[in-house]
Parts: sequence; C-alpha cells; structure tokens
Amino acid sequence: MDSNPSSLHAHVLAQLQACHMSVQELARQGLCARRVCIGERRAVILIDPPLANTFLHGAMRRRETINHVTRTVMAAPLHGCQVEWEVSECRDLVTVQA
Repeated sequence: MDSNPSSLHAHVLAQLQACHMSVQELARQGLCARRVCIGERRAVILIDPPLANTFLHGAMRRRETINHVTRTVMAAPLHGCQVEWEVSECRDLVTVQA
C-alpha cells in the first residue's frame, strides 16, 4: 500500500463507504454487524451466524479443533467487503474400552 497520506485517506474512505453499504444490506436482511475491521485490503465485517435460508452463503476460510470443539470461520464477499462468521460444533467423546 502507498504511504502517501492522501492515498491512505482515499483508501480508508473507500473502505468506509463499502462498509456502510454492506452493513445496510446486512441490516435489511436481519443480520447484525458485530465488528468492522479496516485494513490494507478489504474491510472485514464480523456477524453472528446467518440462518440457513438467508441470502448470505459463504465458503470455509479456517477450521480448528480444540478440546473436541471445532470452530469454523466462514466468509462471503459483500459490496467489496468480506463478511465473516463463526460456527462451533462440539463432538462427543466416544470411549472404547478393551
């Protein structure tokens, strides 16, 4: 990214405009933005998991399992931003005795 203050300002303004459009669309669809992060690339908007029948469908971005709980981060593009949400799944321990 260019370190020119004018270029940085334009980049932040463009991301803020994209965030504004995205948050408005999410609100129209009944989804709530929990956090917005503006960085060097696209802005990231974190939301609660959407219902299965919503307009927003994502692809898996990251998955990790700790203590039998699998956390999956899903992501979808929206108006130049990346919308992300987390889905957690707990797996029961099955003990096999010999």
